[in-house]
Amino acid sequence: MLPLISDKKYDELKNVFSTMSPKQAFVVAAFALERLWEPFVDGISDCAYTEQERQEVLKLEKAIQDIVWTHILFEDTQADYWEKFCELYDQIEELSAEVDLNLMAKPYYCAVVDFAGWCLKGNRSEEANRIRPDIVVGPLDLILECVSAKNTSCCEDDALDSHPAIRTEMERIDADIQMVKEYPDNIDLILQRKAEYHVLNISHI
Repeated sequence: MLPLISDKKYDELKNVFSTMSPKQAFVVAAFALERLWEPFVDGISDCAYTEQERQEVLKLEKAIQDIVWTHILFEDTQADYWEKFCELYDQIEELSAEVDLNLMAKPYYCAVVDFAGWCLKGNRSEEANRIRPDIVVGPLDLILECVSAKNTSCCEDDALDSHPAIRTEMERIDADIQMVKEYPDNIDLILQRKAEYHVLNISHI
């Protein structure tokens, strides 16, 4: 049941993204990354970083967020954002080389690399198209894992489909798509939703 819900949304998103501009799809995916941020912050608190390393990783990841959002919203193609991302991520990888990431931390950590490869490199290849739904359903996958871990009986019937946390996340995805279609150039509205998602902890079920 768990993968079926995610797979269905993934297939739906592939079709939806084919009708959207790159900027619109970028924003929807970036919103999903924001919803993975608080679980990431919680997750790395339980990973084997020193406190200094943990704070440095958070600082570097925030710098990556700034690069991604600046590129998306202002479509600044003059700066080499991919090179900047690589420099920052190399530092994160060095700090994380001996650290095993847990369920909460790993989704954001991995998704931001996929997103940067798609967004900052300007890649329009088949591979880039493939990863777009992966990024957007990432928060849904995490919620499904959290719900399943908390209530194993929920996985034995159709209860997952109607679980409030899962339904709410699918509604968020749909609302994000609708917003970027209606107001693709409303930076204030986009930043407001970005801020809301940044402090939302979807792992608190």
